[in-house]
Amino acid sequence: MKPPLIFLDEPTTGLDPRTRGEMWDVIRSLANDGATILLTTQYLEEADQLADRLAIINHGRIISQGTPDELKTLLSETQFEITLEDMKEIERAKQLVQDETAQEAMVSPEGAKLTVKLADTKAMMKLLSSLTQHEIGVKEFSVRKPTLDEVFLELTK
Repeated sequence: MKPPLIFLDEPTTGLDPRTRGEMWDVIRSLANDGATILLTTQYLEEADQLADRLAIINHGRIISQGTPDELKTLLSETQFEITLEDMKEIERAKQLVQDETAQEAMVSPEGAKLTVKLADTKAMMKLLSSLTQHEIGVKEFSVRKPTLDEVFLELTK
């Protein structure tokens, strides 16, 4: 007999990555077999992987709830990461980001990557074009949506 409701409190705390993945498979299997699972976790990647719906609790109160994707849309900004070909161009590129987008770019610790948060992808396309026009070489470019960790940090400031 399979239980219709299962409570799991921090089921993967202290597990190595392989065992954590195996536990996730067990949890998914139980859910696919029709069990309702109430899972508490501080690992928001785990919540993102396993939850159909989740609630963020701060100081004992639910401050937000929804699907992982719904919660991620609370932070409308997408992160654009730009790796430059020449680290010496970082200050010029940073100033160009400020001029073109009115946003301040974060510089990575190694100094060759800029992170820009923008809600409008068209503005990013314009920025990339402007970098090319100013002969600032872009080695790599990536787009990253907000994570649940970032959502949690923003909502619980």
